[in-house]
Amino acid sequence: MSELRRQPLFSRMLRAGSRTYFLDIEQERGGGRFVLITESHGQGRERHRIMIWEEYLPAFAELLQEAVQFLRR
Repeated sequence: MSELRRQPLFSRMLRAGSRTYFLDIEQERGGGRFVLITESHGQGRERHRIMIWEEYLPAFAELLQEAVQFLRR
């Protein structure tokens, strides 16, 4: 784990076929919080990560909701 991050404040996992998704909320030592989304897959358990800082989370959630609505059409 990076020296800038502590243990997750919140953590959930979703298994989806050969992929596993992790959603964590972490806080850096300076106090900033962020959502960390990790996708793990493949035999070598390749990982991909995206960090969304707290101040951008409402806009990100809105975009995600738009994508969900689009897929449900």
